[in-house]
Amino acid sequence: MRIGAAPLALVTAPAGGRVRYAGPFLEYGYVVVLEPRADVLIVLAGLSTLAVRTGGTVEAGALLGLLGGRPLDAQEFLMTAEPGNEETPAETLYIELRHGRGPVDPAPWFQGRNG
Repeated sequence: MRIGAAPLALVTAPAGGRVRYAGPFLEYGYVVVLEPRADVLIVLAGLSTLAVRTGGTVEAGALLGLLGGRPLDAQEFLMTAEPGNEETPAETLYIELRHGRGPVDPAPWFQGRNG
């Protein structure tokens, strides 16, 4: 699953759990791997900075780090803020949910009570 967001957006934990890994991974930038319960891993990749360390624990909603990208300069910010402008610069947060040995659809973890 990929989610577009503004550069340097806050990335928070979708669930509480143990931080199994927090660090660089190939071309994905910084990656955080959460274990909310036994045999379930949530992988979040594309971060530019980390606010957690491997081995720590987090609660749902805790800050994990910042998404990649660079801050907008004043001109870019004003252009982005114009009504009707849909060309907002975006970075991509990659999310993968793993249960057992394989990936599963992460969408249910991110739906509200009303779906």
